[in-house]
Amino acid sequence: MSDQHIAVCDRKAKEVIIFGVDGTRILTVGSGKLKSPWGVLLLDDLTVLITNWENNDSLYKYRLEPDSKPVWQCKNLVSPTGICVDRDGYIYVASNAGKRIYLISPQGKKK
Repeated sequence: MSDQHIAVCDRKAKEVIIFGVDGTRILTVGSGKLKSPWGVLLLDDLTVLITNWENNDSLYKYRLEPDSKPVWQCKNLVSPTGICVDRDGYIYVASNAGKRIYLISPQGKKK
């Protein structure tokens, strides 16, 4: 997935924009839901993980589809920024102000 697409957090517009590698705008994700998208990670199953920092500190998972609603939301994270996923699908979210790493299940539950 990430070999074919580029994801960009637009904090001013409060959304994530998905582009093709040729620069063509393909899709906008999270419009109207995100307050301050910070980290983004495209996954092979045609979904995207987005950390949202400010007023609603959380991690969202969206399908890459027009007008997509969140698959799930993991709330109450402190200043979530960076994201990575291990081979079993567990998600690691870095907390800037919290100075910690959150472990999130593939289903969006904090461990």
